[in-house]
Order: sequence, then structure tokens, then C-alpha cells
Amino acid sequence: MGRPCGPVAGSPRCRFPRTGTAPPGPELERFRLYDAVDRAITAIAGGEPLVLILDDLHWSDKASLLLLRHLLRSPTPAPILFLGTYRETDLARTHPLAEMLGDFRRAPSFLHVHLGGLSADDTASFIDAWASHETPASFAEAVHAATEGNPFFIQEVLRHLAETDVFVRQEDGWVTAAAIEDMGIPEGIREVIGRRLSHLSEDANAALSAASVFGRDFDLGPLEGVAGLPAERLLLALEEARAAGLVDEGSAIGSYRFSHALVGRPSTRN
Repeated sequence: MGRPCGPVAGSPRCRFPRTGTAPPGPELERFRLYDAVDRAITAIAGGEPLVLILDDLHWSDKASLLLLRHLLRSPTPAPILFLGTYRETDLARTHPLAEMLGDFRRAPSFLHVHLGGLSADDTASFIDAWASHETPASFAEAVHAATEGNPFFIQEVLRHLAETDVFVRQEDGWVTAAAIEDMGIPEGIREVIGRRLSHLSEDANAALSAASVFGRDFDLGPLEGVAGLPAERLLLALEEARAAGLVDEGSAIGSYRFSHALVGRPSTRN
């Protein structure tokens, strides 16, 4: 999201006009701080295009997001683009960013871009760059199938394969000593999935553990027989997992699918 562009109110050495009316009461100090940050960023831009990259906004607290909203609403014209990234799967409904995204979307300059996984060809290019050597097409296809093009997962899988001597470098390039399907879950991926599972209730974790036995796709009927949860609690648990981005509803009524093949692997929970 960018701020309105136009003549800047002065040079870095000039005094900028206040960017709003200061509220009375205990919020005055916070307003002064946010206003000072706004002036500083505008001064840094100095009339030239400026891009501010805010990575991992899903880790941000409410105070930081209030500052971001203050900056986006600044009446001082400046050619500033705010580029923020966040993982939707790590964004609970109660997270302050989830609440504030509604405000951001109402701004005419707001643009939301959803990033999916890499294509099979891009995955092959990623592996070639990582290995500094062209790798067999069958290996790149296997990695893409296992990771679904998620760049972080690709990197963790490659590192894991190298550390466990499954992916071995020889004079004529890299070779695989075993099938990718037979490898365990890389620790980095296990930690990421584990963090997401830790935010779920006991019922949701129990439901997902039981569902992983059926594979990536599972149906509500058979799951009821092994999950050990009453039907109503099981439905609530699956809805919680769906809201967390861990499962998706299938095309048929009562059918579900893990959002990623690695999430549905039973070994992820070991």
C-alpha cells in the first residue's frame, strides 16, 4: 500500500507540519511518537520513491500495527510504498492484523497479492541454483510433489536430504541414494507445523492426529469412528483446523483434505 504522492512538505532539514490533530488524554504520547516516525520517514524519502518492506507481519503486535495504520493515513504527500508480508496460516482470527486488514482493504491504494507455491519448472530452477549443478528432472519432480512448490519446504527438504546422505554430491553432479518418499520430515518443517498445531485446542490436535492415519484426504464418517470425540466436538475441531489453514473442505459433503501433504504426514507429530 502506498501513500498519496505529491510535493513533499520540505527537505530533511525542514520542519514538517503536524500530520493530524493530537488526541487528548493518555494517547497523546503515543500520537507524538507515531507522528515523529511519520515525519522521519517522510524526511528520509525526501521526495524520492521509497519502499519500506515489512516482513512477517503475523508476528507483529497491536502497537506496531497501529503505527503502520497511522503512517498509511498520513496526510503528508510522499511517494512511499509499504510492502508487507504475512502467512495467512499463522494468522488467527483474534490476531490484531486480522482485525486491521479490514481497515487496510478499504484504502483505494491497498493491493493484496496471494503467493502460491512454485511451479514444477521453477522448483527445478530453485534446486539447480541450490545445488550449483543441474539435477535430474525426476528428482526435481519428486521434490515438487513432496513440497508443492513451497520455497521454505524445498530448502528444508534439500538440506535434510544432504545431511542424511540421501542427496549426495559426486563428480558429475548430485545423486539420490533413496526415494524422497522414504525420508523423514525435516526438522525445520516439523517446527513450523508444530508451531501451528500448538495454537490449536486439544480436540483439534486429536482430530488431526486421527485424520493423518487416513492420508491426505479423509471423510468425516470414518474419522468419527477413530477420533474419540463426540460428533459436535469433532466438527468444531475440524472447523478450527480449517480456520487455521491446516485442512480444507473437500468437494463432497463431509470430506476434508490436509492443506499440504507434509501437514498430513503422521511423522510430523512424532
